[in-house]
Amino acid sequence: MKKILIMSFALLTACSNANKEKINELELISISKDLDAIDLKITQILLNLDDENISQQGKKIILCNDFQKLYKEEYIPKSLKYGHAIGSPESQAKYLADLNNIMSGYSKKLSIDCTSNI
Repeated sequence: MKKILIMSFALLTACSNANKEKINELELISISKDLDAIDLKITQILLNLDDENISQQGKKIILCNDFQKLYKEEYIPKSLKYGHAIGSPESQAKYLADLNNIMSGYSKKLSIDCTSNI
């Protein structure tokens, strides 16, 4: 009887782990697709920042509002979720430091001060 219980438990555990792996795999695919979509948005924003036809004021709005909002509200949460799903989480502080570096670089390049009123 003990052997049957142990075998049943082992089988049940193996099956539940397989389901978790499938769920994690599906979740990972979904998160990856979401990150791809966010990456396209970020790419478009960066292209707009390099576009000579967009005014300085327009670039300021893009950099100081649109980019920061997208990065903080979409990119960071999805990246954190992706990191946890693959077992290699990064800290939110790391992503915020990356954002700060990107903002600093573009602010200098475009002579934009995001601390002043838009």
